[in-house]
Amino acid sequence: MRKHNIIFSVLLIVFVILINIVTSYIDYSFDLTKDNIHSLSNTSIDIISSLDDKIFIKVYLEGEFPAEFKHLSNSAYSLLKRFKDYSDLIDFQFIDPNKDDNQENNKNLFQQLVKQGLMPTDLEIRKTGSLLNKIIFPGAIIYYKDKNIAVNFLKNKFYNSTSQNINLSIENLEYKFVSAILKITSEKRDKIAFLKG
Repeated sequence: MRKHNIIFSVLLIVFVILINIVTSYIDYSFDLTKDNIHSLSNTSIDIISSLDDKIFIKVYLEGEFPAEFKHLSNSAYSLLKRFKDYSDLIDFQFIDPNKDDNQENNKNLFQQLVKQGLMPTDLEIRKTGSLLNKIIFPGAIIYYKDKNIAVNFLKNKFYNSTSQNINLSIENLEYKFVSAILKITSEKRDKIAFLKG
């Protein structure tokens, strides 16, 4: 009887180890929230699944900043990872625009990002008795073929707190990204007609 228990225990341990090894190679996620906030809408899935060429997304929200902005950055990362699950044509990169120690290089990059449509935000960071001002770009630039489009994440309502604005921005991330992808991949051009007489 004791020998039987030892064999059963060894088999159980081997089985658990095998299950862990197999699941470590499978990328899976389940959205157990009531309102499916961690799932993509059917419209988003259709748009992303029907891409005909590569899309590259540069997100300029990397670096050291307060927890609210870190939450926004993590939410953007999770969303883009879900996009990538539905289409191999989507790739992305997170970039810290303040990474370069050369102020002139940073200034040139900032000007380029503003020219491309990203809106900068001035951030005050408190560090052990000192106050540090930092310019961040909470947004992304989507590249498709020879076109690019800016996606600004922040929804700033002056009567909201920073946390409320960040949460509102997170709620709108999917809509903003999918709208921009639809706009940049659309082949149709608006026609303007002039009437004379």
